[in-house]
Amino acid sequence: QDMQRVNEQLQVFTARSQAELENKRNILECAVQQRSYLGSREFSFCLFPQETLCPLLLALSREGL
Repeated sequence: QDMQRVNEQLQVFTARSQAELENKRNILECAVQQRSYLGSREFSFCLFPQETLCPLLLALSREGL
C-alpha cells in the first residue's frame, strides 16, 4: 500500500510527460497507417497528393519504367 501511495504521488510529476508521449504515439500510429496505405499496391495512383505524384511520375518516365 505504501508503494502504491508513493507511485500515485509521483504521477503528479510525470502526468504531463505521459500525456505528451501518448500524443506523439498517436501521431506516429497515424503516420504508420498512412504509410501503409500509400505503400499499398491497391491504393490508386489518383489518390496520391499532387506534390508526391508528379515528381514520381516524372522520375519513372525518365527511367523508362
